[in-house]
Amino acid sequence: MGETDNNIMGFTMNPYNRMLSAGGACGGEGALIALRGSPIGFGTDLAGSTRIPASYNNLYALKASEQRLPQSGIAAILPGLPIAAGSIGILSYDLDGIQTVFRAILEASPWTSDIDMLEIPWRQEKYDRILARGCSSTSPAANGRLVFGIMNSDNNVSPHPPICIALQVVKTALMESGYEVVDWTPPPQNTAVETLFKIFGATGAQEIRAAIDASGEPPVMQMRTWYEQSRGENITTSEFWQLCAELQEYRRAYAEYWRYMDTQTTSGRGIDGVIQPVAPYVAAHQNDFQYYSYSAIANVLDVPAAAFPVSPGFSSAQLANATEANPRTLGEEDERVCANYRPEDVQHMPVGLQVLGRRLQEETVLAMAQAIREALQRQASNQ
Repeated sequence: MGETDNNIMGFTMNPYNRMLSAGGACGGEGALIALRGSPIGFGTDLAGSTRIPASYNNLYALKASEQRLPQSGIAAILPGLPIAAGSIGILSYDLDGIQTVFRAILEASPWTSDIDMLEIPWRQEKYDRILARGCSSTSPAANGRLVFGIMNSDNNVSPHPPICIALQVVKTALMESGYEVVDWTPPPQNTAVETLFKIFGATGAQEIRAAIDASGEPPVMQMRTWYEQSRGENITTSEFWQLCAELQEYRRAYAEYWRYMDTQTTSGRGIDGVIQPVAPYVAAHQNDFQYYSYSAIANVLDVPAAAFPVSPGFSSAQLANATEANPRTLGEEDERVCANYRPEDVQHMPVGLQVLGRRLQEETVLAMAQAIREALQRQASNQ
């Protein structure tokens, strides 16, 4: 890393296209694993820092719920924050490897030395229960299959064409495998994520700067202006707790929406997981990534999320068809994100999505990622 010829600091080049970013904040880890320099890596995830590099680099990633994995002494987790302080993420090109490492960590009983951890051992029965309802199971009951919500857009910023194609590919693969898929339109995610970032900056972003400094790396371009504002605005204690209350209220509203959707399925079964973009982009130029509502919503909700690759890339013809089918009409922020789309850069670039589950249900999320992977593999073999 270091300065490039364009005087951009903190830019880790994407192994698939060195003009594009490997993602952040754990882009270096993502690039290294994509190049097979390491089989697995760890990172911190405050707003998507492990899942974004995974989606940019054709990898898998698991963002755990807070307090599920040990994090004592990790500089980039925000200490003392009573809500959304960040969690641990695991990246790999091998989904089974993530499951193996996650399980091995829990089998070491780390809660005996990390007082902030919840004592929740690996629960094989939860993992097996989801796999038993997968399309590779011998279970004959069609209504026993998994049920997924799919969110195509957060209705504030529409994804770029490669992401739209990936969402349709996954939807088709799941339905061909006998899974039920329903449209997912939860309470507005972007407003909740804005609240999250206000909480991060509640003390003039002093903790964010301290975390960046402790990493030994310079801030990425998107955070440089914020980082250099050494005297940011502090808010009062009452204002801070009001922000926390707003985040809690959003969590309640999201849970209520999930309960409602559980009653709307054709099969009568509840929603097992939610599939949505990690970001509205595939790998972007350094200054292009400015929208976090797709990734950071898992941090707002404090739920586990698994990023998974969908395709090693789409052709120019596929991208052209998707562009024509997805006009942009959502507003100024959507137009700004749309202006960053460069078809010539993203063709044949990896495309990934994520699946979200319920809080502290990491075993379930890993098993759902496995089911999605098998559905995509089955679809590919039938073409």
